[in-house]
Amino acid sequence: MTILDEALVDEAARETFPASDAPSWTPTHTGGRPRKAALAPHEVRGKLRNDVEALWMEARARRQRGMTPDRFSIAGDFVADTFLESGRAVTRLPLTCTTTLPGNRIENIECVIRGEPNAAGLGEIVVGARYDGIVAAGGRDEGIDATGLVLLLALARHLEGFTFGRTVRLVGFADVPNASWRDHPRETRGSRAYAHRLREKGTRVDGMVCLDGFALRDGVEEGGEVVALFGNPRSEALVAQAAYAFRLGVHMPVRGFVLPSIFPMASSADQRAFWREGYPAMRVSNVASFDFLRFARPGRDASGITPADHDFVAMTDVVLGLAAVIERLAVLETMR
Repeated sequence: MTILDEALVDEAARETFPASDAPSWTPTHTGGRPRKAALAPHEVRGKLRNDVEALWMEARARRQRGMTPDRFSIAGDFVADTFLESGRAVTRLPLTCTTTLPGNRIENIECVIRGEPNAAGLGEIVVGARYDGIVAAGGRDEGIDATGLVLLLALARHLEGFTFGRTVRLVGFADVPNASWRDHPRETRGSRAYAHRLREKGTRVDGMVCLDGFALRDGVEEGGEVVALFGNPRSEALVAQAAYAFRLGVHMPVRGFVLPSIFPMASSADQRAFWREGYPAMRVSNVASFDFLRFARPGRDASGITPADHDFVAMTDVVLGLAAVIERLAVLETMR
């Protein structure tokens, strides 16, 4: 598999810039935006609800009209537009391999928060979630993976105007559907291509945060939601620092697990993509997600999950906790 040249665009003005020179966004490109005050919890909650409702309505409309050929392009545009709302430049990283979906733009969507110039020697932080779950070609897959994406988009909005010592990359990963498995085994994952690209460019990454496997649904008794951080032994320091920061940021319970890489719950495919390149990575999920199969029990596929099923209070806590994690990881001189 190969990756086409990245396209860094300010889509508000439809202008293209060199990939190495991401501009600060303003309507006239005359300088950076002043830092805005962080969103209040009720504002975060409202935007989370809006995103979930928008994705649910789009999935419902898609089932009614059939799967349109450009559905991946539409999903990528949704992610890019939301990143742009946070005042950042957006980079599109196209994936290319044999696929049965011609005419689609299948891309990783990246939003970069540049670190301080004097912190050039520090490794970067990557936060990623898959967005292909919102365009899955079937009833049961739709919506299952959308919560991680919604949390990522909310985090991007919440960090609008923030600057850190380290560079922070927020990424929506795409998988290439119906790809030729013989020609491109495993490399059809956007996270695999993205991690490999960082390694090829010599980018140092000190921590990758994978948002995957959330089932933050309404009806869980108060205090029942527990955020879980999963890492392998090489990622132990990352898990410890993240758990500490999360506890400082919100009162939601959090537990860190350091498990062998071969342990099923220890990782997701996106997380393993970074392990493969030698980067420390952890998966952020919630304990209730292990019971998700009972929630999506036979006879009730994911298309039956509505916005009313989501626990937006818990989702808000996760966003605020993740913001605290990023703020800590991005200023530490070392993860130890």
